[in-house]
Amino acid sequence: MTKNQPTQEGTSRILPQTAADQAPARSKTCLILSQLGPGDRQALLDLFDRSSPQSRRDRFQETLSVFPQPYLDDILAGRQLAVVARDTCDPHG
Repeated sequence: MTKNQPTQEGTSRILPQTAADQAPARSKTCLILSQLGPGDRQALLDLFDRSSPQSRRDRFQETLSVFPQPYLDDILAGRQLAVVARDTCDPHG
C-alpha cells in the first residue's frame, strides 16, 4: 500500500506505507493529567531547559535563562497549581 506525500514544489510523490502506518489505533488511553509534586523537580527543570526562548517568554512574560527558584518552590510545595500530562504507556514518561 502507498500514500502520497507533498513535496516542496507542491507536487506529490508516492511513498511505501510502513508497518507503523498499517498498525491499528490503540484503544487505551495513555495520557493522564496530574498535579506536580516534590518528586517532579528534575523533570520540571529539564522541561525548562528544553523550552525555547519564546515558550519561556509566553510562560513567564520574559525570557529567562534559569527557572525562578521561588516559583519552582511554590509549584513543588503545592502552593502554585501546575498540571502536567503524563504518558502512562511510556515506561520513561
